[in-house]
Amino acid sequence: MDKKTILEDRELINENIEDNLNTEEIIIDKKISSYIEKTIENKFNKAIDEIIPLKKENNNKMVYEYTIHELYQNTMQYLIDVINDVADFISIDHKNDTNKEFRNKLFNIFLNENRKLYTGIILIILSLIIYFVDGVST
Repeated sequence: MDKKTILEDRELINENIEDNLNTEEIIIDKKISSYIEKTIENKFNKAIDEIIPLKKENNNKMVYEYTIHELYQNTMQYLIDVINDVADFISIDHKNDTNKEFRNKLFNIFLNENRKLYTGIILIILSLIIYFVDGVST
């Protein structure tokens, strides 16, 4: 088939559809489409808000003000951030750094100001694991 005939056929079909539908049906169809679109958009936004919670500034919180859920989420995020930072750190060439500079940069990844609490939590968990493994092995 020729492109010209396909376009003419489409135009004829569109004209027939428009002739058969009155303006009220077209308006209702547009309203339904916009309602469905808004509903889907609202549900999508709610799902994104639940999946990706906004990062709240927790700088002013004391340790005892955190819930267990917040500690768990923040510790998991801490682990992900540390793994990414260490991977970035290792990928950089450090030939010109002294040993002291290298250690300081590496320790700064773990002992960053907002990561000290979670570093402590991970160290406590690791020490408990080592304690129980040592107790089982003897």
